[in-house]
Amino acid sequence: MGGAQERIDRRPHVKRPKMDGTEAGAAANTSKDRFPLKPTHLQGVSLRTEPGSNPEVPESVVEAFLADAVAFKEADAREKAAAKERDSRRDRILPLIKDYPGLRGIISEPDDAIVTAIPSEKKVEWDIDLIRGSLPTAGDYHEVVTETVVVEFPKPAGVKPEVIKSVMAEAIYDLGKGILRTRKATFTVLFDVNERRLASRLKALGRSLLPGARTSTTEFSLTAGPLIKNPPKDETAK
Repeated sequence: MGGAQERIDRRPHVKRPKMDGTEAGAAANTSKDRFPLKPTHLQGVSLRTEPGSNPEVPESVVEAFLADAVAFKEADAREKAAAKERDSRRDRILPLIKDYPGLRGIISEPDDAIVTAIPSEKKVEWDIDLIRGSLPTAGDYHEVVTETVVVEFPKPAGVKPEVIKSVMAEAIYDLGKGILRTRKATFTVLFDVNERRLASRLKALGRSLLPGARTSTTEFSLTAGPLIKNPPKDETAK
């Protein structure tokens, strides 16, 4: 016995409206389209295909694909509209949070809604001179701040990196010798502040940072959802 025959809907297909609201005719295949179009048994419906390919897609699969694709398009449009609305509301809420220090959200029981603004510290910057002035000795300073000197200079032609490394120790105490004798050399000092160690050291010394030694900005993110309600108590439980 042969396999079950594939059921094909032979009913005339109603023209579907295009996304812009006008009626769609036969799909046109233009040279600008990255994926060539392959007509289907449905009027105005074509498959986008890889150039040079010719996928044989059953009519029933085309119809299922079409239904899911249209539903996906509509869901995608709703999601984009919702995202636009969400971003617009967020842009109106965040300035309020910043204008009223200490404000962190709102709860509405009638609307079963809660919105919370969660702060996070960003872009911490340090004033090294003020940190140095906040500590009594150079030893205290170097206990919490690591200074790294970065030296950059053009590599001379024909000189191997191993040779450069071998003379660096000498160059540290005699920068006028060897390959570092160049006006193009640049020296950069990088500072790494161990904030936890700094706080511990200041506490042990009974001191605090000078104003301006540490600055930062605060950014807020919004979370939203329904209220978390306690389940009703079972009065019959003993």
